[in-house]
Amino acid sequence: MNEPAADQVEELMRSSTTLLASVTVAEVYDQGVRTKGFPSDELDAIFETLARDRRFEIMNLDGNLARRAGSLRATHYDRATRPVSMADCVVAATAERWEYGLATSDTSLIAMAREIGLEVIALPDSSGRRP
Repeated sequence: MNEPAADQVEELMRSSTTLLASVTVAEVYDQGVRTKGFPSDELDAIFETLARDRRFEIMNLDGNLARRAGSLRATHYDRATRPVSMADCVVAATAERWEYGLATSDTSLIAMAREIGLEVIALPDSSGRRP
């Protein structure tokens, strides 16, 4: 979607299997269609190509992941200093379960991920700044 981190994300996806929490896929569609104006059928084609090339695997939310995500948010959320979303916590719980690193530009998510012992790959945000 022509973001500053696009090349780095593409390289990460080419170099190893990428896990995507199902909520991340939902967010890609929401942001892609609603804010970037991508037709959803174009996103369908992109995801189908990536899946066919085995560049990623979508991890669905189950009861254990849901409980862990809720626990992470209850423990780490603070409106003023660390406004991690529930989706952020699902992503962190997914990375934690499968012992994967977490790539993001979200400073609150980075702080929480580091506190729970996840490897973090800090990506540049939309303005090109790296947290």
